Amino acid sequence: MADSILRWLEENGLEKYSDVFIENEITVHELHDLTEDDLKELGLPMGPRKRFQRALNQKESATATVVAKEPDLDEAGQSNATERRQLTIMFCDLVGSTTLSEQIDPEDLREVMRRYQDAVAGAATRYGGHIAKYLGDGVLTYFGWPQAYEDQAERAVRAGLDAIAEVEKLSVSGQEPLKARVGIATGIVVVGDLVGKSGREAKAVTGQTPNLAARLQGLAEPGEVVVSGNTRRVIGSMFEWEALGAQELKGFSEPVQAWRVASSRTVENRFEARQGVTPESLVGREHELGLLLERWELAKQGESQIVELSGEAGIGKSRIVRALLDAIADDEHFRLSYNCSPHHTNSAYYPIVRRLEQAAGFLSADDANKKLDKLENLLRLSGQDTSDDAPWFAILLSLPVEARFGKLDLTPQRRREGITKALLNQVLALAQFKPVLFVVEDMHWVDPTTRDFLDLLAHHVADIPVLILATDRQQNSLSGAANSHVTSISLNRLSRAQSKQIIQISGGAGFSEDVIDQIVARADGVPLYVEELARSVAEAEGEAGSTEIPETLHDSLMARLDRLGTAKEVAQIGSVIGRDFGHQLLAVVASKPEKELTAALDAMVDAELVSRRGVPPDIVYTFKHALVQGVAYQSLLKRNRQVLHQRVAETLDEQFASLTHNQPELVAYHFNEAGLAEKSVPHWLKAGQQAIERSANLEAIAHLNTGLDILGTLPHSPDRDAQELEFRLALGPALMSIKGLAAAEAEEMYLRARELCESSGGAAQSYQAAWGLWLVYQQRGQIDLAQSATQEVLSLAEKQKENVDYLLQAHHAAWTTQLFVGNNLESQSHLIEGDALYDLEKHRNHAFTYGGHDPGVCAKTTASEALFLLGYPEQAAAKAEDGVALANKIAHPFSLAMAHYFMAQVYQYRLEIDTVGHQAQVAIDMCEKNGFESFHAQATVLLGWATAASGESNLGIETIQRGLKAWQATGTGMRRPYFLALLGDALFRANLLTEGIEVVSEAEALIKKTGETRWQAETLRLKGALLEQNNSAADDVEVAYQHALDIAQQQDAKSLQLRAAISLCRFWQSAERQQEAHELLVPLFSWFSEGFETPDLIAAKTLLRELQ
Repeated sequence: MADSILRWLEENGLEKYSDVFIENEITVHELHDLTEDDLKELGLPMGPRKRFQRALNQKESATATVVAKEPDLDEAGQSNATERRQLTIMFCDLVGSTTLSEQIDPEDLREVMRRYQDAVAGAATRYGGHIAKYLGDGVLTYFGWPQAYEDQAERAVRAGLDAIAEVEKLSVSGQEPLKARVGIATGIVVVGDLVGKSGREAKAVTGQTPNLAARLQGLAEPGEVVVSGNTRRVIGSMFEWEALGAQELKGFSEPVQAWRVASSRTVENRFEARQGVTPESLVGREHELGLLLERWELAKQGESQIVELSGEAGIGKSRIVRALLDAIADDEHFRLSYNCSPHHTNSAYYPIVRRLEQAAGFLSADDANKKLDKLENLLRLSGQDTSDDAPWFAILLSLPVEARFGKLDLTPQRRREGITKALLNQVLALAQFKPVLFVVEDMHWVDPTTRDFLDLLAHHVADIPVLILATDRQQNSLSGAANSHVTSISLNRLSRAQSKQIIQISGGAGFSEDVIDQIVARADGVPLYVEELARSVAEAEGEAGSTEIPETLHDSLMARLDRLGTAKEVAQIGSVIGRDFGHQLLAVVASKPEKELTAALDAMVDAELVSRRGVPPDIVYTFKHALVQGVAYQSLLKRNRQVLHQRVAETLDEQFASLTHNQPELVAYHFNEAGLAEKSVPHWLKAGQQAIERSANLEAIAHLNTGLDILGTLPHSPDRDAQELEFRLALGPALMSIKGLAAAEAEEMYLRARELCESSGGAAQSYQAAWGLWLVYQQRGQIDLAQSATQEVLSLAEKQKENVDYLLQAHHAAWTTQLFVGNNLESQSHLIEGDALYDLEKHRNHAFTYGGHDPGVCAKTTASEALFLLGYPEQAAAKAEDGVALANKIAHPFSLAMAHYFMAQVYQYRLEIDTVGHQAQVAIDMCEKNGFESFHAQATVLLGWATAASGESNLGIETIQRGLKAWQATGTGMRRPYFLALLGDALFRANLLTEGIEVVSEAEALIKKTGETRWQAETLRLKGALLEQNNSAADDVEVAYQHALDIAQQQDAKSLQLRAAISLCRFWQSAERQQEAHELLVPLFSWFSEGFETPDLIAAKTLLRELQ
């Protein structure tokens, strides 16, 4: 009210008398009633009295319009204060005005209309309403603009009821008492954006809400207030309501729920939980704090503890954490605190990186060497071995390492392992000196890589003095935690007495009991709600009652933002930057004088909307809660948000190179939100590629998919297609690492990439697409497709013979595919050529770009298979040993697990049971440690075979079946015929012949379907053995053995040829056909030059003696 009279006095040159008008409680509605004597009594001299009368006469003669001065306009005629806001809009109509105009003189009618408008305006303005327009006999009023109120919907209803009552007091000589009716609606609108330069209010609000309020007024009977469903929902049970049901209203496509206000009432529940900041003092959480202190005492004694604190937003999780920190402040301990961010859920190690930068004291002016000095100093203070761990922390913080620490193995997998180990070492090192409190807040926003580290940490902190405290909105246990050391605390709402205590602490010591009771009822036990409601009332200097008590948390925060005055614009700009915003970036984006900007930020800090840390020029501000940021952000028009996002993106890109380099996803996000999707695309690609380099594949997939989705909205062009190709080639390996090498999603990526290569790709891209498709098809067991892809890869590599990488990986594809289709000699040829090209230092990074394993290790382990099949069992075993040695040398876990698996496999070929069991178990242990599902499943099959071959048939069969099921779950099809053959062998040993025949028949069918023939000969030999043992027809047995012999001979598989010959010769021996058997076996046995101590050659030698 005071604002309106002040503006009127300023507009008319009478502002020096504002104090006396306010002191005498004169509003704009009393101006008409002031006489010359009244003005003299107020102390106005002759000149000001004349100006007053002239201004009043001009106001009288003009069409009734808004009293308030509108905000300044930009060049387009738009209001600079244009905002998106939630308003409650009241439309009041005078009933029977047309009839009245026919019955009384126009001059009398004018006076009636003035008194009616004054009555409605007086009722509305008493409740903080803003008179927007007088529309004939209608009055349009906003609640929530230009000043937001927490209970603005309730205010509108009370204003409507009062307006109806005031209008009914008006009388017209010879006429019935006047009547009014009111419609009220609540919704999101754009307000203040279409004001003409002349000052005439063309259209103050856009959106459906004003029209809805006018339509609802039409539903009301004289003397009634009708509200929308939204308004009734916001207010709750403050009034008695009468449902009018769904109403068909002109201009609305869907029926609208309407409610008639019957009467006012008092209610208990008012709010639902929303986000915000936490109270200054801990109230009502003594039990939870006591439980935390008990767990801390246990941790101090060496019994590590994990506490998971969960509850809805605003329930007080962060406050309990702070209370614990205060309570143990005098205890000797180390504290590690991390905060996850909703804007960095796909930024690997984000909370850890932020904490390290802060703990080390990095400043923007520091060069790389200065930062490294600070980092090493920090690590020394924590008692860590800087020589071993400092390089990995430097890599984590994107600092150069080679000049100071020497050349490192910087493959993505090695980076991740080194970083994880260094982080783990930090906690373990600190725990040797003092107990450690390790706090992670807002785990619902944790990035996958940090989550993996926390799971690992939970697994490693057993029996050391560490307490891990994690806060989350839902209970979400750390997977590495032992249940006996985990405590889950779920926070509940507060009692009435506890809520009243928070009100006292939050500035409500002078509130009336009535005000306190209303706050308690509306807060419904959520600490944040209680505090925010109380603070908002306190900021209004205790003028609460029914007019100033906040109605919802959203409106409460909007009211606090409005009270910032000009500083609100800075809060809005900061909200666009993010939850945290640095002073330097804000200064560039806001483009305000430093003095003005600093004053605005000081006001925000004083209002407790943001916190401040750091020293100039590296001051960082943080919104105290996400909702504070959200309300400020949402109040901006979409177009203004986009302008600010563009400024932020361009400023980051041009002036904050380090931040842009380390977090390209941040620049991408701002360009995208600016509506400049095309500009964001390169940054999403860079973000994905950086995540892959850090082995943060989940984050990589998220970034790359975002960019790919944006590209999908752009028109086709050569540049656009070239970008899509880069995204798809980057996504392929990332998808394989998460979903498996045979993943359909990876195939989709590579197929589309190959298609794009026809118009947009070069030789490198074509090669990558072809190699990726080969790997998918090979792993899936689609041999025909794999062979075709192999030929394509070989052809592309031959065209670029100078590129050793391509030639090596082309041989890699060929040696694998040829082996699986039984072309053993050709496979061996590719193995020899590929192994000759392999260079440990040059090609160790291939483990992270081609199939996830080292090609040198693969060459040796695959050679062990080929050499055995070709008849060189001793060389095969030696090659397997070489593979394990190389894998150990490069320290690549996946390659090492693979090498141990192939060691087990080659000894299974050799039928040496004990070695198979041992090597399979070694592979299984490594896979369990590192989460390698595929080789875990394969090694389980081999372990099952060794168990069955050792005499534990049932356990062995069960183990094989478990491994087969796990293998199938990976979506990979290759080697399944071999695994089925092993199951068939185990069933044969258990004399489960019918089941064995069924399994072998399944293997045969699969070989025929896929073309994976490398173990076909042994499968057919096993079929013959099962048929023979089952007393099947002799012809069927002999056909199976002979077929096995023929296939092995065709494949140059001497070892399998010998094994098939032994079975066939024993069958002939039993049929008195010794001569044929001897003639078959002698030349074959004589061919061998090694492996005479292996079971196959011993069996052949024994049989030959029997046949002589």
